[in-house]
Amino acid sequence: MFRLDLLHWFILFVDLGKKLILFAYPKANTPGCSASADSLGKAFEALQKEGFSILGLSPDSKKAQTSFKCKYDLPYPLLCDEEKTVLKAYEAWGKKKFMGRETVGVIRTTWLIDEEGTITHVFDKVNTKAHAQQILDALHPDADDGEEQVQEEVPEKKTKGKKK
Repeated sequence: MFRLDLLHWFILFVDLGKKLILFAYPKANTPGCSASADSLGKAFEALQKEGFSILGLSPDSKKAQTSFKCKYDLPYPLLCDEEKTVLKAYEAWGKKKFMGRETVGVIRTTWLIDEEGTITHVFDKVNTKAHAQQILDALHPDADDGEEQVQEEVPEKKTKGKKK
């Protein structure tokens, strides 16, 4: 695994004329970030058919990102923005509410970027468990209900049964 400067990734995708899904997430291996990244990983082929490549972005270290990528077998690159340069430039670093408290950190956001580098859609309210479906729905807002959708696995909630 090698490291390209973040700017080079963006130039690479724009130069190749590819559409890009760029998503910023707070911390690798946390429940919401894992659900979001896994959702995109499971829908990777469907998103590729739409012409998109995917890049994940967080302030995590390279070691944390590598572990996260391997754990969920993610088929797309994860970028380390430890300096928060890109996160700040895309306004995904700042004040936010977390568990009722105001904190400073990554504001979970996803951008759809066209072949010319223009942001065509911003998701600032990401549904972590249905992240990919949220993107596909935005790409096809007039789609019939009968069209195939990406199935998201929802873990079964364990409940304690009452003894009789």
